[in-house]
Amino acid sequence: MTSLNDILKKNYEVPKNINPKLCHKYVEVIAKGYAPFLEVVYNCGGFCTLTQFSKFILKTNKLINTEKSARNKATKILNTLLDLGFVGVEALNKNKVLYLKKPGRALILGNYNSGFKNGIAQKLRNNNFMISLLKFEFLLDTNNFLSSQSMFHQLMIITSDYYKIIRKFGNRYNYNLPLIEKLLKLSDYDSIINLIKSQPEHICKLGVLRDLWINVGTLFKGMALQNNTVMIKPRFAKIIITTYGELIMHCIFDIVIFDIDKSKDYYRNKIKALYYVFSGITDNNLKDIQNTFSDTKSLGKDRQHHIGYSLTLIGDNIDILNSHKQHIDSFWGSSPYSPLLAQTTIIHYPINRYLSHASSKGNSISAKLVKRLDNLVPEKLSNLKDTKSMSSNDVVNPFNDTDYEPKEDSILNKIRRG
Repeated sequence: MTSLNDILKKNYEVPKNINPKLCHKYVEVIAKGYAPFLEVVYNCGGFCTLTQFSKFILKTNKLINTEKSARNKATKILNTLLDLGFVGVEALNKNKVLYLKKPGRALILGNYNSGFKNGIAQKLRNNNFMISLLKFEFLLDTNNFLSSQSMFHQLMIITSDYYKIIRKFGNRYNYNLPLIEKLLKLSDYDSIINLIKSQPEHICKLGVLRDLWINVGTLFKGMALQNNTVMIKPRFAKIIITTYGELIMHCIFDIVIFDIDKSKDYYRNKIKALYYVFSGITDNNLKDIQNTFSDTKSLGKDRQHHIGYSLTLIGDNIDILNSHKQHIDSFWGSSPYSPLLAQTTIIHYPINRYLSHASSKGNSISAKLVKRLDNLVPEKLSNLKDTKSMSSNDVVNPFNDTDYEPKEDSILNKIRRG
């Protein structure tokens, strides 16, 4: 998964399948060092305001230390990218909003013919624009991206660390290492899930990895389409290897929902759906784990799987966020087998301050803003995209690395005696 540090250090190349007569434009953007700014906007959903972009410049450029100089620098960069055709800029309620055009996305994706979809007018109206601003605000606040890649990445970290633990301590539980090696070489949910389903457990033992990919992987795939994701790290994660060599998983996935135009019925249905996902994991013991985590900040016995979730809501209206948190937390304690293992976290970003005439009622964009977006000229719309001794159990937390990227020797550094 791409981090902010990766982007700022990345070497960019002219993408494939571009018009040779326009090659000099890509070379100029790369030479001026403007390509990372395009990728930052891309990773946040393809939109941001000029004010947000100025804040990003102030945050990341050590030579700039005032808001005025950051604004001037941001304006200079945007004017260049606008003249070269890599971004578009619209004035919305006297606020400037920039969006990536096809050449800008091509530079990030490495191919002019990749990753472009039509139907932008509808996407602008189904909250992707506001979610993009929330994602950019999260980046300014934490230096991290809220990306759909985080979900796939977390499952791959777990898979990789399972593999390393098995190799380190000996495969006494007879897991199918060749199959795990194949999984680690794949790069999408469907390929991994289909491969796992084609190899039954009694022939190819994977243990809890099988249900993590089939149940949670299918969930995450659907969440990406709904513009939901997970936090950078799980709220809790621990892998335990027993004296018999079996791997046990304790994990609370921290699911992120952008609270834009959501209702209480939405959350009620979401909680029901998540119950079936996590209770469907084989041998996942959830009885009283909710209270156990609340009291001890651990997930119970080391010889049983305890896998659940928590919810983090991110939105622009603090009253609605609090109301939805109260509604979700009302389910707390309703069942001793609930996989909702921690109370709800809310993150408030008042992005309407960037859109001074946007409605403050509810979470919806004002009618004036929607009308302005709908009136974007077709030419501009067409260039956008969707956006040791085994006498006791051994434990590892696969998400301890501060930079969140799995290292080759990460397991060796993170094992402790249970």
